[in-house]
Amino acid sequence: MTHYLRLFLIVVLVASCRSTKLQHKNALHFIPENYALYQKLNADLNYDGILDCILIVKNTNPEYIVVNSFDKTVDRNRRGIIILFKNKKGYQLIDKNINCFYSENEEGYGYYAPQLTLEIDKGDIIFNFEHGKYGNWNYRFRRFNTSYQLIRYENTSSNGPKINSEVTVDFLAKQKKIKTNINEDDEGNNPIFKETITNFNIDQFVKLSAIKTFENLQF
Repeated sequence: MTHYLRLFLIVVLVASCRSTKLQHKNALHFIPENYALYQKLNADLNYDGILDCILIVKNTNPEYIVVNSFDKTVDRNRRGIIILFKNKKGYQLIDKNINCFYSENEEGYGYYAPQLTLEIDKGDIIFNFEHGKYGNWNYRFRRFNTSYQLIRYENTSSNGPKINSEVTVDFLAKQKKIKTNINEDDEGNNPIFKETITNFNIDQFVKLSAIKTFENLQF
């Protein structure tokens, strides 16, 4: 076997291994070792008429099976996301972050912890955090080139029916808008908002894969 033929076979083998790793007929194949499926969603993310797949996965480390403040055994392992596009050969890995969401069993300290839900809108992936009477916030991600990147952040702070403030950060427009309720006596019936708009510069968008934890993501 000549040197060039041997080199060619090595390149083919490496490419084959990479292809096998990034492409598979079964979506669950992409769940890493020591992780379990938490939620599965199907939606056409790239407008090709084929349903793609989003996997929410959860670590299974037994060290994070703990007893909470109510003497109840709960699973505090973190969760993450795997995004797959489907084609004729099966599923292709597009993006992932397997540790970015906190456990659904976190303490609420007098109230329930914010609950995570997912929404698909025109191919964008939106992570909603609902916190009951205290408001909600969400992160909208859109795919650019080979990764999903944060394009919009919205936060509504409230106290029951009373809205205290609304914050919108538009990374495409490079603009931050804050609406503050200046009617302190308002109980939800007559809010008066003061609006502040600030422009900003950014060198690059925040990539989904680069986020350590959503709870520590600040703007």
